[in-house]
Amino acid sequence: MAALNYTNKRIFPRYKLNLNCDLIIAGTAVNAIITDYSIAGVGFIVKNTSLLDSQYFNIKINQIDVDNNAKVIWSEHITLGLKIGIRKIEPLKGSLSTYRLSDILTGIQRTSKTGMLQIDINSLTKKIFFKHGDAIFSSSTQEDERLGKILINAGKINPYQFNKALELMKKTKKRLGTALLELGYLTMGE
Repeated sequence: MAALNYTNKRIFPRYKLNLNCDLIIAGTAVNAIITDYSIAGVGFIVKNTSLLDSQYFNIKINQIDVDNNAKVIWSEHITLGLKIGIRKIEPLKGSLSTYRLSDILTGIQRTSKTGMLQIDINSLTKKIFFKHGDAIFSSSTQEDERLGKILINAGKINPYQFNKALELMKKTKKRLGTALLELGYLTMGE
């Protein structure tokens, strides 16, 4: 199977915006308009200029919670000045509240990222682990979302079986699913 080519396709969906800001380039503030943004980059119109002194700079935009080092990946001369597209060159971090979760997950999959996405909401923590863009494991501090509770509520196992599996987990350091399989309480198909 041929590898997918995303050269002409946005990996992370863009969100439109029309926001005036100061862009700090080499320590100097320049007037700019943010035209669109995504998790991976931001589009700007830099007013009254036809060239940039640097291809790398730091951007900080409080309104969309961006504070990253970035690289100019394309530019185009227009009547107002220079239209540029930048890409963040650091790992994803910070608040993701201005992005849809589905867009984040799609982008991670398309970029074949390996790592963990942690979502903190009040006292709740959810983690999704990725390997080469595929979600391979998740965890949650919410009791109703734990595997044992889900299996008991679905009638797949009973509390006695759950407790026996917990005992095996403590002895062998195996995960709950593996313990339930070894005890014969679940089949591989389940």
